[in-house]
Amino acid sequence: MIHTPFNGDHHIGEEIQKLVERFNVQTIIETGTWSAHSTREFAKLVPLVFTIDATHEHLLEEFGPNAVAELEALNVGVILGDSSKVLPVLLQPNHQQRSIYPVLLYLDAHGGGANGSNVNPLLEELDAIGAEPACRDTCIICIHDFLVPGKPWGYNDGDWGRGFEPLSYELIKNKLPAIYPNGHQFYYNEEAAGCQRGIIYIHSTR
Repeated sequence: MIHTPFNGDHHIGEEIQKLVERFNVQTIIETGTWSAHSTREFAKLVPLVFTIDATHEHLLEEFGPNAVAELEALNVGVILGDSSKVLPVLLQPNHQQRSIYPVLLYLDAHGGGANGSNVNPLLEELDAIGAEPACRDTCIICIHDFLVPGKPWGYNDGDWGRGFEPLSYELIKNKLPAIYPNGHQFYYNEEAAGCQRGIIYIHSTR
């Protein structure tokens, strides 16, 4: 299979570029590297990118044994591990020699975690974001494969630690006040191309 950035949906790349410009985003953190086509697009938009996955299998399959080194040459930190455990470290303001904020998080780590669990790490990822004071009211969050009401776009469903259910706003809404104590706004994609998957964009009302 030939992979493309954002599963072939150029609208997502265009919207993320708008968010980067609007909020002066300095760093993008991606969970769910897969073959890193979207990762390479992120590297064109901001000075620093981190991408986290439980395996490099798909990346190495598509780009060969030098794939990680090639990404690192683009200022991409490629991290192997459980995203919910890695995020608390990455989000620390002093993790890098310079500030990584404002940060945009592109959450796309679907399926089993690094420990072989079939429970999706999304809710734990949101907990990690909410636990970091520097993230509060500053982070922008994009969640791919999301249920968009009234649209035929594809979405994921699965076990996010609460039983089998769709990936929806209803699933995540109770996690958001910790991340955005002064309130948040969200919107979905109105257009879709390629594989036509849903996505939600969330940011502070400030």
